[in-house]
Amino acid sequence: MKPSQTELIRHHVDALRAAQHEWCRADVPERLKIIKGFRQILSTGGEDYSARLARESGRVQGEILVAEFIPLADACRFLERSAAKILKPRKLGGSGRPSWMPLLATTVRRDPFGVVLVLAPFNYPLMLPGIQALQALAAGNAVLFKPGRNGLQAAMLFAEILQKAGLPEGLLHILDESVEAGAAALKSGVDKVVLTGSVETGRAVARALADGPVPSVMELSGNDPLIVLPGADLGLVAKAVGYGLRLNGSQTCIAPRRIIVVGRDAGPVRDRLLETITALPAAELPADLLTRLDAALTDARAAGAATTPEDPRSGTAFAPCLIEGLDAGHAFLAMDLFAPVSTLLEAEDTDQALDIVHRSPYRLGASIFGPVREAQSLAARLDAGAVCINDAIIPTVDPRAPFGGRGRSGHGATRGAEGLLEMTQAKAVFTRSTRIRPHFAPPRDDDPEFFGSFLLAAHGTGFKARLSAARRLMRQLSTRMSALK
Repeated sequence: MKPSQTELIRHHVDALRAAQHEWCRADVPERLKIIKGFRQILSTGGEDYSARLARESGRVQGEILVAEFIPLADACRFLERSAAKILKPRKLGGSGRPSWMPLLATTVRRDPFGVVLVLAPFNYPLMLPGIQALQALAAGNAVLFKPGRNGLQAAMLFAEILQKAGLPEGLLHILDESVEAGAAALKSGVDKVVLTGSVETGRAVARALADGPVPSVMELSGNDPLIVLPGADLGLVAKAVGYGLRLNGSQTCIAPRRIIVVGRDAGPVRDRLLETITALPAAELPADLLTRLDAALTDARAAGAATTPEDPRSGTAFAPCLIEGLDAGHAFLAMDLFAPVSTLLEAEDTDQALDIVHRSPYRLGASIFGPVREAQSLAARLDAGAVCINDAIIPTVDPRAPFGGRGRSGHGATRGAEGLLEMTQAKAVFTRSTRIRPHFAPPRDDDPEFFGSFLLAAHGTGFKARLSAARRLMRQLSTRMSALK
């Protein structure tokens, strides 16, 4: 009888776990040699590799280099420089140690989970899951890698470069792109799941993991606001929005979708935006997205919205589009549309702008343009995983910074020290070096008085009361220590 897909993937997971048992025993610097080798091979062959992916995917080669290869190489260098320190066992000193546990040595270790399942997205099929997989490997895990739609070639290239870099056999297994493969992988006994995808996919994955329960990190959909404060450089705003509508066909989770103009007439902002947007090329979008987009725009127009251009779609191509005239509470503004569309809104002040922002259930990123001090003050009040001031779509550029969403945009972090630690689980090790173990003593009739004195002396208020309790405690302690001898 032919084994099921779930049984086959479970077999792969067993093989990954066997290889991981050896890999986790390697010193972190030994693992990082592989990461360094990966970076050097990727960089040396960058033009050839990116040309290969461009031919296979139809994407622009220069964009692949800028948006995928360079951030991936930077993330490798971050790991090479910082991972050993981040993963090093951390000894807790005497400060804060309970006084009743003298000479207790406590160390916090970071252990790998075992086998990490990386569920990759379709929009950045190398950079996003590649960083996650490399962090998992650096932490001592093995990786089961499930590519997103049309992402198999990027995943195979990732595996090819790691093999050339000397990754030991059996630590990485690439699945096919199918939804069925992902569903089977979730039932295969993996130890942690890292997902980058839509909120619908996130819900399905959460349901599949609930029985485990298997821990997860989920970076899900975005619906990012871009807030324009008085004094903002409108030319810079227009360039930022244009960049977000152009980059990767605007299939970027942190592209600006809601442009909120604060305390001023939105007309000048609109004029600058249209100058930029109308010069941008149309993007080819998948059929399922176009269907959602058509329905959403029809509903928005029925509510009085206007779009520029009036008819942005031509076949499967969709021109970058600015939407105006929607009420701040309209459902369109709470949708996660991976398409080159942005809405223009007005707010009387920053309080109203925040109200508009927080009406959306998505909390991935945000941008604020304007005077730095005012923007920083507003950023502190924004509920989002990342905030850019006078810039946009850069949270994934700095490899030192964590990236993750809130609300419907997911939970947990990828990248940075926080992302690396997500690939580990904490273990505290306690070592006692004295012979006396007063807590092993059997209960005594005077325990309430003794422990009451201790609690008051250690944590009470008022110097006289604490001093009196401490004196009483020392007398009681002297009696107890005598009994232990």
